[in-house]
Amino acid sequence: MKTSLKYLPIWILILTVFAACGDGGEEPQPQSEYFFRFKVNGMQKEFRANLQTQGMAMTYDTSGEVYMATAIILGDGSDGTKNFVSMTVLNEEPFDTGMSYEMQDAIAYSGVPLVRIQFTYADEDGDLYNAVLFQRNDLSMKITDDASVRFSSLSQNLVEGTFSATVLGPVSTPLGRANEEIKITDGQFKLVLYRSGL
Repeated sequence: MKTSLKYLPIWILILTVFAACGDGGEEPQPQSEYFFRFKVNGMQKEFRANLQTQGMAMTYDTSGEVYMATAIILGDGSDGTKNFVSMTVLNEEPFDTGMSYEMQDAIAYSGVPLVRIQFTYADEDGDLYNAVLFQRNDLSMKITDDASVRFSSLSQNLVEGTFSATVLGPVSTPLGRANEEIKITDGQFKLVLYRSGL
């Protein structure tokens, strides 16, 4: 009897610890390993997948005339009109690791030259900036659009890489695109990859 009473405080401590770990029956959610991070004019931004409310992924479509990788990344509190990034990369052949895909390196789609990358960034206020045009001198608007993407890892269900962009805006329906230039630098991503058309 003395022996069992001697261990009673230890058992109470163990039961207390286990009871404290419970939170009303909900299972703890694992932290996401997926991310999309970059700097906007030197200020760090990072979007992480929240497994309870949103996923984060890139699609890789091989069923069309060109190969296409697309990612639409929503930040915390985004409703699809603010705090998001959209990136589409086109290529004539399957994507490869270690290659730099450059926006201004045209790709022919049905005989029409297109920019290889389209990049859109919307800030927390909903101001929209994009890189979608070939660079040229134009007196009416600034056209310094640019973007670059490099895949460092490309497996069946995971993609990792780096990116940068020069986007312009804000874009508005009545006025078109303004001439404010934003530099997107030090971009990195690790995303789930969904493949189609293989």
